Amino acid sequence: MLSETEGDEAQRIARLAARHERLADSEPHWGAPALLSLEVVLPDAEPSELLAGLGPDAEDRMLMNLLADVPPAQRRAFTLSALEGYSADEIARIQSRSPGAVHTDIRLVRDRLCGRVTDYG
Repeated sequence: MLSETEGDEAQRIARLAARHERLADSEPHWGAPALLSLEVVLPDAEPSELLAGLGPDAEDRMLMNLLADVPPAQRRAFTLSALEGYSADEIARIQSRSPGAVHTDIRLVRDRLCGRVTDYG
């Protein structure tokens, strides 16, 4: 039998998993509550000079286009981490995957996006 805390956590993960399924079905909107920005999505990246001057709307469109090229499970793992603040362990439970696979996907997407925004232009 689960303790009250474990039961609450299990219910929370079940709700997140159901939400993940609904969001995955409604691509290309990945649950981002506001405009995407380089500062939020890739805080350690140093964008090219051309990208550094983009306005918020253009930056959001550029990031959405870059993310559109990423496989859905990788994209969702990355957005759950970068935009919604979930840990890799939580994402693994939401997506019914291993934490190692989630860590790898987040790193691959981050590396891919960093490469694209630092070399752009």
